[in-house]
Amino acid sequence: IRRNRVGLAASANDTSDQNNINIDSQTARTERNFPDLLKFTPSQVEIIFDDNISTRVFDRISEYNVRPPELKFIGLKEYFRYFQISKKRFSKDEMFSKLDPESHRHSLWFDGFSRQVRIRHAAIPEVSRLVQRQLDKLDSFDDLSDDQVALQELYDNLSDMLDIFSKNDEELEAYELPYKRKFFQEFIHDDNGAPLPIISFSPVNPLHVNQWLIHLLLSMGEYVCERDAFDHASMRACFRATNLIGPEEDEDSLRRYVD
Repeated sequence: IRRNRVGLAASANDTSDQNNINIDSQTARTERNFPDLLKFTPSQVEIIFDDNISTRVFDRISEYNVRPPELKFIGLKEYFRYFQISKKRFSKDEMFSKLDPESHRHSLWFDGFSRQVRIRHAAIPEVSRLVQRQLDKLDSFDDLSDDQVALQELYDNLSDMLDIFSKNDEELEAYELPYKRKFFQEFIHDDNGAPLPIISFSPVNPLHVNQWLIHLLLSMGEYVCERDAFDHASMRACFRATNLIGPEEDEDSLRRYVD
């Protein structure tokens, strides 16, 4: 038995309640035949479901937990610094018309709360750098799995798209200009020259060990959503799952992890 965020008891294996909640952001992707890699994960769906039946205002971690599947590689701090989230919640039909499983460069980004997510104009170079880092990681493998090949295609398209958006019109090839004119405002938030926001976390005293470790996991770890980060037998396993430490457990390695 688990207890969700609003205190409603439910069996961990009972999805009947979830099936009765229409999660538009997932349904639109399913009806458009998106691959599983570009749909919300089961852990994300649980969080979306919990927030749909909750009367509380969701927090920043919840927003990050349900970021668009195309942006799973973006870290917590970078997500709120580099991206703008619309206030409007789109209907399933609206999202259906703006999603395109055949072209990453034509498919807009919607989070689990049905809101459009766009890159802040000033963040285009930084997001390009993060995309290139993912491509470099994939290039380091001798053989790629099917999912890795699909990710490589996604990142290549993101890289090309951001390259077009970063150039002045006169620098573009003839075939690139119509794309920029049509999609620039769909993917890029015009911040009128404003600097990127400064993201700060609530102060946590390292003397409060449990709170401090949780803070490190959430603020510095790599994870799709917090349930994936914490669903492990020990705190050490949590740190390993979020790539904050490596697999070795000898004393020298443990010292190296915290240096």
